Amino acid sequence: MASHDAPLDATTLDITEGAPEGANGPAPLGLTVVVHPDGDRIGAHATLPELEAGLPLSLGRTTPDFHEALGAREPLTHPGISRKPLWLQRRGRSIELTPGAPGLRARVDGQPLTGPLRIPMARVDGPGIGIELGSCALVWLHRSHGPLPGGEMVGASAASHRLLDRLARIAGHPLPVLLRGESGVGKELAARAVHRLSPRHDGPMLAVNVAALPPSMAAAELFGHEKDAFTGARSARPGWFGQAHGGTLFLDEIGELAADVQPLLLRALDAGQIQPVGGRVRTVDVRVVTATDADLEGMVEAGRFRHALFERISASTVHIEPLRDRPVDAGLLFVHFLKAELERLGALELLADGRRVPWLRPELVAEVMAGGLAGNAREVRRLATRVALESHDAPRARLPASAAPAEPPPPDTSDDRPAIEEVGPAGLTVDAVQAALEAKKRSVSATARALGVSRNTLVAFMRSQDAFNLASELEPDQIRAALDAHDGDRSAAARTLGVSAHGLKLRMAQLEMS
Repeated sequence: MASHDAPLDATTLDITEGAPEGANGPAPLGLTVVVHPDGDRIGAHATLPELEAGLPLSLGRTTPDFHEALGAREPLTHPGISRKPLWLQRRGRSIELTPGAPGLRARVDGQPLTGPLRIPMARVDGPGIGIELGSCALVWLHRSHGPLPGGEMVGASAASHRLLDRLARIAGHPLPVLLRGESGVGKELAARAVHRLSPRHDGPMLAVNVAALPPSMAAAELFGHEKDAFTGARSARPGWFGQAHGGTLFLDEIGELAADVQPLLLRALDAGQIQPVGGRVRTVDVRVVTATDADLEGMVEAGRFRHALFERISASTVHIEPLRDRPVDAGLLFVHFLKAELERLGALELLADGRRVPWLRPELVAEVMAGGLAGNAREVRRLATRVALESHDAPRARLPASAAPAEPPPPDTSDDRPAIEEVGPAGLTVDAVQAALEAKKRSVSATARALGVSRNTLVAFMRSQDAFNLASELEPDQIRAALDAHDGDRSAAARTLGVSAHGLKLRMAQLEMS
């Protein structure tokens, strides 16, 4: 039936269980960037052989290097991330995370890291763990070969690589493929990957929702009809199989196929032959991929789905795991959809680097990944669209109230410094201080007066938060980088650094920088 496809050998049947992690065996330990103030850095990946070997690894602003999609290598490099690193080291069947200095602001799986913490390797080998650095970045420690290469599929988990590997292994042989998984999990994307990776990639790829076909018209829609074959048939139509000749036809919700059409589909699969309504039998060359979230086995037992058809379409079966079992993929998908919606709204600059207080906070995405909101890709897309629509004109992205987790995480009592949204001394909050600083051109003294607090109180609060810089604490290389980015313009550099132009001038004089 499928002249485009390679002949089937015995190995192509072994595709549903025990598939390898990837072409080179088990995936290595790595870090994937899920959130970063520069949206172009999202998805960057660092492989960590030293951590695998038991050597200490520093994670912070300047180390390690992350590989970009286009081949560049660069650390996280953002002033909101501390220079003082977080240390990671494998110790037997666990990985120990240790702050490199007192007061280092980092969170592991949503909880503040206040001292050495050991994470079982089973957790790292499985879904992985999230590490928030300051209020700027979220990186995921897990086993992975990095982001999926090209195509429409988004992900970096070992499970997503296993899925793509399975799809690549079955793409070249002629058997039908049955994709199984929850509704909205991304079965059509998987079907498109099969087509893209197959010898048929230059042919048509068509998708049909079988559940949307009227039972009385299903045969005509799928296999075509001749002119005047029935009332209203004013001209001949080739049907979906005819249109897909030489390519791939994806039949979603296959469990909804009308009973009288099932033997016609079986004939098409077995012999490559279809019979348009009112016409003669004709031969077609079509690769069929089906999908369902229904219990087909139960339907066969109940007599609602033909056993022979089930056996035929399930010759190659691929199970797609739900996103709640692939948290890093859920996070990357959320940001992917968010970027697409922001671009549509003309607000993509919100994910551009240079904002002292990032619009997209790592804790928001971590909440999406951990809050039971990542059941499937369709749900994640809806949430990302709502966040973009409701926050694109706000200083920071926020989850809609209806998307809040049913059981919010317990309050942080292990750290007496206020978290980013908690109330600090004299009722100070990050948002209030940030707004006042902007109004007073980043002057700390004028801001303190506007807020009705002493300068010392304001400075103490700003030091307790990663969201602020103080001119008196800027490092020379920070200043040089900002000046270089703005061709020596001190005012523009001061805005990038989040300090006043006067404060920058005084700090440069103190450091004897011309």
